[in-house]
Amino acid sequence: MKRVSVLMSFLLIFLAGKVFSQLETVRFDYEKSYFNEGQPLPSESNLLFTGAISDIVSEVEITILSSKGKSSREPLYSVTWRKPHNKIGGEFAMPVNFKFRASSEYDVKIDYYRAISEDERAEIKKSMYRNMDAYLNTAFQTGKNKMKLTKKDKQIIKDMNQIVANGMAYYRNSTNITFNGFSDIVRDKLRQIQNDGLKAGQRIVTDADSKKEARATYREQLLRELKEMAHGEMEALLNTNLSVLNESRYVDDYPTKKSLNVISINGGYGGVFMSGIDSINIGTSPYVGFSFPLGKKSMSSPFWSNTSLNVGVFINNFKDDSGVELTGPIFKRPYYVGMGYKVFRFVRLNAGATFLEDISTAGVNGINDLTGLGDRVVIRPMLGISAEIKLWTSLSE
Repeated sequence: MKRVSVLMSFLLIFLAGKVFSQLETVRFDYEKSYFNEGQPLPSESNLLFTGAISDIVSEVEITILSSKGKSSREPLYSVTWRKPHNKIGGEFAMPVNFKFRASSEYDVKIDYYRAISEDERAEIKKSMYRNMDAYLNTAFQTGKNKMKLTKKDKQIIKDMNQIVANGMAYYRNSTNITFNGFSDIVRDKLRQIQNDGLKAGQRIVTDADSKKEARATYREQLLRELKEMAHGEMEALLNTNLSVLNESRYVDDYPTKKSLNVISINGGYGGVFMSGIDSINIGTSPYVGFSFPLGKKSMSSPFWSNTSLNVGVFINNFKDDSGVELTGPIFKRPYYVGMGYKVFRFVRLNAGATFLEDISTAGVNGINDLTGLGDRVVIRPMLGISAEIKLWTSLSE
């Protein structure tokens, strides 16, 4: 059993090494506010962000944003690292499952949080409750016998949710508990206060000196009950293990590495549908061409990375039903434009349109005379299969 345990430990270490070996490490320098000694960020790959932290830091949050746009723009990606229990100082290390596009610029925000004290928690609660109470005091317009909402109940709940969001903007909790908004119970209480007349206070408040005082006391009682409900629903969030923003670094317009374009040359055999329904005439010929992928494998879905725009030329001319030889316009060789899809590693299916012209008129005056070209050229569909190889990978974006 001991030998099996040792073998399992080695296996786990090996598998962990395999996983992290697939991540490119990006080290953040806090003092200089740059990455990897000022080098561009790796592009089109999985990353592992690391950096030094002080003893008081409990969480690190990395937010990636586009380099252009409003300050309130939504982040492209956000991830949080939490310090393991009882760990002191050291470094953070977190996988970032966001692939940067090559030859681009991004804004990166790195926030450092520390755990709050119980005294600070008490102050947060006091501040949040005070702000909520102040808002609820203005949510009703009091008449002689009625309390009327100054806004629709849906909008008031929305405003209350925003007060919580604003109050918690600089705080995080380690339990990932989120405030999903005030419940229907609070909304029902708003409606009840509006629908119930204050005259009921004359019956409920029996120790008042006057009807007016009874109504006023009842009003305060209803508001107090509403506030206590709101406090109770906020407290579930405020009692979690909270951390407060301690320091922040904002890296503006940081560049990413350039990537290499891949253009493939392919050669294959294809057929061109020349004419005919009763008597189908298909011309065949070898062809060579170029493939331009519509997406990169590291950044796109398999469909787009396997799909390409193809252009090429047929080696041989074709003949129509009348025996007239057809070649391509201008350059005296049939050429095609179409789409291709890679079905195997080196095999691509191609479909597109072939441009043809009577050989007697094609390219008579070369590229300098295009008069009437549109009337002379015919377009025919083509299908083909080809093998391809990468021609070069040395062009930067």
